[in-house]
Amino acid sequence: MLHQRMFRYFARFHDRYAVPIYPIVLCSYQTPKQLAPDRYIVGFPNFAVLDFRFRVIQSNQLRWRNFLQHPNPLATALLTRMRVAPRERLAVKAACLAHLIGLPISSKRRRMIRQFLDVYLPLQPPEERLLHEKLPELASPRQEEPMTGFVTSWERLAGVRMVTMLLDARFGPLSDAIKAHIADYPYHLLEALILAQVGFTNLADLEAWLAINPVPPWVDPLGESDEDEELEQ
Repeated sequence: MLHQRMFRYFARFHDRYAVPIYPIVLCSYQTPKQLAPDRYIVGFPNFAVLDFRFRVIQSNQLRWRNFLQHPNPLATALLTRMRVAPRERLAVKAACLAHLIGLPISSKRRRMIRQFLDVYLPLQPPEERLLHEKLPELASPRQEEPMTGFVTSWERLAGVRMVTMLLDARFGPLSDAIKAHIADYPYHLLEALILAQVGFTNLADLEAWLAINPVPPWVDPLGESDEDEELEQ
C-alpha cells in the first residue's frame, strides 16, 4: 500500500541521515481517479501510536491548462498524465511541443521529453499527420530551433513497415532478428536503409549493412542524433 511504503521510505531516510525529511509522492498513473491516501495511522482504541502524513501530487487530479506555460520541463512532460479529454489530445500535444521548443534546456533533455510525450500521449494516424502539418505554424518567430524537424511516431512506424515489406519482397521473409533490428532504427537510419537496399544483390548484403549500422544506444523515435548536444558542450 502506498501509505505504508511512504512511511517505510521516510523511516529509512530519517534513520540513515538523521535530518529533516519532507515526504512527498508524485502519482503519475491515469487510473484509479480517486484521491490517493496522504497519511498512515497506527493505533489502538485507547492509544495513538503513529499519525504519519505526507504530501501527494496526483497528476490525474490536475488540469493540464494550469501547467501549460510552466517553466519547469518536468511539468511539460507530466501534462500527458493530467486530466486530458480524448478530444483535447491533439491540442495538448501540439501545445506541449510548441512550449518545449522555447524552454532553455539542452537538446538531449528536450529530446527525452519529446519521447515521453510520444509514448504517453499517442495519437491516431490522422491526428499525427495533422500535427506534423501544423508544427511549423506553432513555432514563435523568436524561436531559434525550427519545428519542421519533428518526426512523429506514426511516420517512423510507417517507415519500418515500408522497409520490411520492401526487403521481404526482394529477399523472402526476413528473420525475426533482422526485423527486430530494423524496428529499433531511428528515422534517419530507416531512410539510409531505403537508399542502400537498391544496391543489395542478396540477403548477405543486407546483413552486412545491418552489421556496420547498429542500433544507436539512444534510439530517438523522433529521428534526431546527439550531434547538436556535442556542439552545445
